[in-house]
This record gives sequence, structure tokens and C-alpha cells, in this order.
Amino acid sequence: MRGTFNVTTSYERDTKEGLGYGGFYAVADNIVKLRKLTQLNQRIGSHSVGHFLDFDAETTFPMGTTGNTRESYHPHAEGTTTVGGTVIGELEVSKNLLEKDLMVPVKTFRSGHLSFNDYQAQAMELLGYKFDTSHSANELLTNFPFFLQENNKSDGRVTTVLEIPMTMSDVFKDDPIDDVNYTEKERLWMDITERNARNGASTVLLIHPNRDYKLEALKMIVEGGLPEGVKVLDMESFGEWWLRRQALSFDTELQGGSLVIKLAESSFPLAADFSLKVKDGVGLSGVSLQRADGSLLPSVVTPRDNGEWEVSTGLLWNVARYVERSWSIRRDLCRLEVTGYPASPFTVEVVRKSGATDEETIFKPTADSGGKLTLQHYLTKGIVYRYGLRIKDAAGTVVYETEYREI
Repeated sequence: MRGTFNVTTSYERDTKEGLGYGGFYAVADNIVKLRKLTQLNQRIGSHSVGHFLDFDAETTFPMGTTGNTRESYHPHAEGTTTVGGTVIGELEVSKNLLEKDLMVPVKTFRSGHLSFNDYQAQAMELLGYKFDTSHSANELLTNFPFFLQENNKSDGRVTTVLEIPMTMSDVFKDDPIDDVNYTEKERLWMDITERNARNGASTVLLIHPNRDYKLEALKMIVEGGLPEGVKVLDMESFGEWWLRRQALSFDTELQGGSLVIKLAESSFPLAADFSLKVKDGVGLSGVSLQRADGSLLPSVVTPRDNGEWEVSTGLLWNVARYVERSWSIRRDLCRLEVTGYPASPFTVEVVRKSGATDEETIFKPTADSGGKLTLQHYLTKGIVYRYGLRIKDAAGTVVYETEYREI
């Protein structure tokens, strides 16, 4: 399972009683632990520098300017007020520190205490963030993502930053979670997830990873049986999926008793886990997926007893790193397996990226007669590789592509 760890990069401890969370990022062992998370394929997001409670006060945290560094940016709490902070400073320094020290891109932000500053959206856009999750769904009255607007105004310019509302958390003010009642909290989380699933809505769970029983509650949700069709995703993967969903454009027409879905060219390339659901399809003899020019796309069409039809790529894949031992020789081996390999004229490319410049290596394996593909090759020890798939049509145009998986 992959999650997103939003990290506070406080590098100075406040000596006065106040609002800051000081010192976490100044401890070298904490950086080692964060690197371990990235090795376990977890996502890293920013949780600001200081986790200041008054971050939402524009008089205390003005917009600021770029060019802030750990050496030049020193916000601190004086009593109940933060001094020396800016919105850009909190977002810029934390992002740069995490990307430099952990060597991963940081695209997601969540402010401390969910304190939202009116300058936050444009600051995030300026600094290259793509996703924010600082708003509570309970306050917004929606779980569905939307694009933030400049200055947090209804008539403000729509930015490119996607807000993914936080649905529920481990914070229960009247009855705090503990090692006795955590199973009750898990049942509450599951009930909310089931209700959202019935509405076709996402559920975002915020957990502070500071108690073992919180991890147990999370395991109960994941291993106890999520509602049908519900997947566990990190914030970035879900955000990228939603952006693809937003870009999807199509027309439909009936040809005889069959429904034809034609996707606009702006929809490509599609994600490899692309799927559509056709409701009220009783009486249809079939469903097909096409490009706007009428060329057929590889897909798996499944009719349901309730009259619905599901259309998907049918492509499943897995990649993992293994250690092969032969006498005194130890070699790292990559094994990649694909099922649902599309029939001719479509082909699958395996793309491997490695090194600081993401140098690409392309493999063009052929599936067996059962539509399965297995690829194995040796790796250089100590180098991190990322693998992805591209499905191309007869003209060599990419119609589907996967996210990259790191091994």
C-alpha cells in the first residue's frame, strides 16, 4: 500500500512557548527515516516549515517573495504570534529541502492545523505544486476535488492547483482515539468510506503516525474488506487520475443496438487503469470504444446483471526487484509481468528510467498466446529504476500509459 507522508521541515526549535513545531528536521536520524519511506515507495508531501497555527492570518503570513532558503528563512513563535513567516517561505523552503535531501519530487501540500491562507493557491501554483489537501470536506460540504481560486475568492482566477478535501482524521476532540477505543474509530471511518463510495465520492483519511494503535486501525480498514470498487491510493496518484478524468471528453452514438463511445483526441494518452461505466444499458447488444476517427481501441467490455456495462483496458501489471544468488554471486534481477496484453495491431513498450537525468531504456517484448508478457533482466546494484508501460496503436501513437513504479 502506498500513502502520502506530509512532512514538517522545522529546523529550529522555538525557545519560547508558542505555536511552532520545532526541531524535527534538524535531527539527522529523522532524515534517515524519511529516506527509508521513499525506499518503501511511499510519497512525500510538504506540511510547511513550522506548522504554525496562525498560518491562515494574512497579516502575520503575507505572500512574500521567492528565494528563501534554510539559511535565510527563520520564522518563529513569540507567544501566540508567529514572526518572520511568509506563505512562499513556508512552501518554498519545505519543498526544496525535501526534494534535495530525499531526491523525490514534492507535488502535494497540506498546511499545519488545516489553516488555509488566502495567498496559498497562487503561491503553490508559482512554486510548482499540483495538489493541496488543506481544506476539510466537512467545511466545504463536498468530498470531490476542485481547482483552487486565487485569493480564495469565488470570483478569483482559477489556478492549476487541485484541492483534494480531507474527509476524516484521527483527531476526535470530544473522545480522543486511544489504545482501547481505536476499533470504534475504525468502524466510524469505514462507515464514512462506505457512504462516500455509494455516492461515487473519494474519502481522504488523515492519520498522524505517532501511535501503533492508529496503524492497527488503518490495517483493519485496508485488510478488513473495503467497499467494492474502492482502491487505496496516495494523494499524488489520485490527483493525477482526477486530472486525467477532468480531461476526458467523448461523444456517444447508437449503431444498431450497440453503443459506440468515441473519445476526443484531447483525452489521450489514457491511463492504463482507464474505465467507464454505462448505466441503464438494458437492451444494448454491446459497447465499443473508439478514437474520434473511428479506429477501435483495445478494451474489455463486461455486462452486469443490473443493466450496467463496464469498459476498461483490462491491463494489469506488476514489477519487482529480486535477488538471484548462485554460489558466491549475488545479482539484482527485475521481473515484470503483464496480463491483458492487447491484441494486434496494438503493441506494448516497457520504459525504464534511471539516473538523475531519467535516461530511458525501451523494451519491446512480445506476449505469449495467452496474452501474457514476462520480462526479466539484470540490474545494477544500488541504482533505483522506474518502470512504466506504453500501449501504442498501428501508427505508433500512444493510446494508454501507466504511472511509473519504482524498484
